[in-house]
Amino acid sequence: MPSPSRIARHIIIAIGLTPLFVSAKISDSNEKLLRQLDLLLEQSAETAQMRQHRIDELKQSLAMSDNPEQKFWTTKNIFDEYKIFDGDSALAYGRRTIELASNLDRPDLQNDLHITSSYILAAIGLFDQSRSELAKIDYDELPNNSKVDYLGQKVYLLTHVEQFKNVNSDNVLVPSDVQAVLDSIVRIIEPSHPEYNYYVAYQALNSQDAAKEAIAKIQPHMANLEYNSQRDAKLAWILSQLYKQTGNRNEHLQYLAQSAIADMRIANREIASLEELAVILQNEGELQRANNYIGHCLVCAELYKNRVRALRIASLQRQISKEYQASYAKMQTQTERWLIVTIALIAVLLGSIAYIYRQRSQLQKSNSELNTAHNEVKDRLSQLSDTYAKLAANNQRLLELSDELQQANSRITESDMTKVKCIGSIFAICSQYINKLEDYRRNIARQLRANKFENALHLTESPEIAQAELKEFYKQFDTVMLNVYPTFVNDFNSLLKPDEPILPKEEGRLNTELRIYALINLGITDSVTIADVLHCSVQTVYNKRMKVRNRAIAPKDDFVEAVKALGRSRTARSDL
Repeated sequence: MPSPSRIARHIIIAIGLTPLFVSAKISDSNEKLLRQLDLLLEQSAETAQMRQHRIDELKQSLAMSDNPEQKFWTTKNIFDEYKIFDGDSALAYGRRTIELASNLDRPDLQNDLHITSSYILAAIGLFDQSRSELAKIDYDELPNNSKVDYLGQKVYLLTHVEQFKNVNSDNVLVPSDVQAVLDSIVRIIEPSHPEYNYYVAYQALNSQDAAKEAIAKIQPHMANLEYNSQRDAKLAWILSQLYKQTGNRNEHLQYLAQSAIADMRIANREIASLEELAVILQNEGELQRANNYIGHCLVCAELYKNRVRALRIASLQRQISKEYQASYAKMQTQTERWLIVTIALIAVLLGSIAYIYRQRSQLQKSNSELNTAHNEVKDRLSQLSDTYAKLAANNQRLLELSDELQQANSRITESDMTKVKCIGSIFAICSQYINKLEDYRRNIARQLRANKFENALHLTESPEIAQAELKEFYKQFDTVMLNVYPTFVNDFNSLLKPDEPILPKEEGRLNTELRIYALINLGITDSVTIADVLHCSVQTVYNKRMKVRNRAIAPKDDFVEAVKALGRSRTARSDL
């Protein structure tokens, strides 16, 4: 008869191997991605709250805005935030943004907004209205990039109409009418277009050979993706479809998971990858995950107000839920059987433990005196060790305090010297401007006394003096900033991608982008205030900020705080 320990070993091994057989079809790398996706799914409420918080802040900014152009861009930002988050709200703000663009007499902006509105209408199943939005656009008058966006939206509309007709989701082939539009896109799209790879891949779906060529072309670009935008999600999804076309199941699942991860990170409720992933996991027997994923898709469809998609997902959820419940019932039956075996095993083990306990009590009794003496010696050694450790810690702390005191003294000296230089520079600048104003006043007075009114008028109307003073202001600003914070340029570039630094043309000078972020570093973050200080337009500040943020290594939402934190460890900067 086998021993109790041997029976226990066989049962533990059998129980431990059970999950391996269930998930053997999914590779380790894909399992890691799915676990990451599971974690993001648990955090989806917090992610949605963050997006809603950004929208609320934009609404507050809009309520306080009086400038028509600033009001337009703020409304458009709200529209963009809602685009993949709440269909009804997006449409409402889309109409307001189109009206504001019309007031600004910007037909180019109106066309882009009509394209985006068509996207939202198609996403929530209002196909006729989506077509009407596209019909408002004169295609021939569009610039090349806008033509690409227009045709891309046409592809999106046609594919969603096909889905509404219950086209088989396992069919990778693109319908002929969609393929014709994709061919038109590829003929006009430039390689520099941000969605060039996406459309090239989409066009290649109808052929295995073309799909393989597209994979070879696109795959090298995937290493640079951070999977934190809708564009990243789309590119990962189309790559998964290429792998599906070539029969590569593992890569198909991998990039579907990456696409779903990108959607979850941005709280995208117009989500497709997760739905397809749920169906795949259902077929693989991962019913609990499939049930969680399809349930999240249904919640997203309802919150996005996508009535058509919500009905389709609800039907799919019922099917997955039914299989999941059947699997759960089967697992429960197996669990009951294992419980009976485990109870029997526990009874055998308890008998063995009772026997062993009797043997051990006799051994413990004979060794108790030895253990007592050993414990006393151990306690004495422990006390000595603690005393030595405390002494070493105190000595180390004294050394650290001494180093900190020396560093603090050095920083205080440096801070005082920097303050004196800055105060002297500011007084010198103020004195120079007083002298310039006095010279200007005397010059005007001389012209007027000599009845040279035209010369005096010319002096007051000429922009050359203001431009010269603005250049001098920039020079003084750069000098003071770099004197206070000499490593600002290098520290700021450390926040950007290594291959995209921002460098001034002259040593000891800053350019417009660096001046904008120097002001942000000093605590001035409002674009309107920055524009006033630097004497440029709000749009210029907005465009340059967006351009620089696109180069950032850190997430865009954290970039401003990272810039403000630059140099804060320096005592001289904090005192200033």
